[in-house]
Amino acid sequence: MKETDVAERVTIRPARAEDGERIADIAELAWESLMEPYRHILDPDLFERRLGDWRSRKRAAVKQHLQQHPEWVIVAELDGQVVGFATYILHQDSGIGEIGNNAVLPQYQGHGIGGRMYEVIMQRFRDSGMAWAHVFTWLDEGHARARRAYEKAGFEQVFRHVDYFKKL
Repeated sequence: MKETDVAERVTIRPARAEDGERIADIAELAWESLMEPYRHILDPDLFERRLGDWRSRKRAAVKQHLQQHPEWVIVAELDGQVVGFATYILHQDSGIGEIGNNAVLPQYQGHGIGGRMYEVIMQRFRDSGMAWAHVFTWLDEGHARARRAYEKAGFEQVFRHVDYFKKL
């Protein structure tokens, strides 16, 4: 199936309260391949302290965002099924709109669904008077697909980020 075939069939709509469990499920499935490699890279103690309970934290984060700011969450529907979501924040004080947690079910990744969601969010940023759009992602190989999607949507890398840890 070609990217444009899927992307053209997707409907982007505001999220509803009843979408909470579904977007939490999508987040957990999408982040699985991103987080589990760290189990083998990091010291086991550091992994547990830093990422060990990532599933419940990620689920809680997306559900909390939907509860607190439902107007800042969209979902992507394909054939009546939610297959992706994106959260965002409007920072009125700085004029920067920020894309937060966002994901597409693994089997639908690479078909342009994320790009469609970013287009909708960019328009919402413009309509809200934002001057800039911001998104953060990691530099590891697991996040390469996300970086490509953001670059395809017109984002440019500005900062590089390094985390240092030292066992005490």
